[in-house]
Amino acid sequence: MDIYINGVWTLVPDYRGTVYWLPDGSRHEITDLGIEPLIETLTEEPVILPTEAEIIAAMERAIEPHMDAVAYG
Repeated sequence: MDIYINGVWTLVPDYRGTVYWLPDGSRHEITDLGIEPLIETLTEEPVILPTEAEIIAAMERAIEPHMDAVAYG
């Protein structure tokens, strides 16, 4: 897009409205002229897999009612 800066027409990139994600999963949107997405950006939301600790905690929560029923019958 051409904009007038300091008495001169200048071509600047227009990525306004572009949504991108960083590898850590954080979402960003460009709202200003002249800002370009970083090289390491992703165009789709990344799938962040659960950690081993998160999987174990979820499994423990899932089986807890069964274990209580067996133990306290």
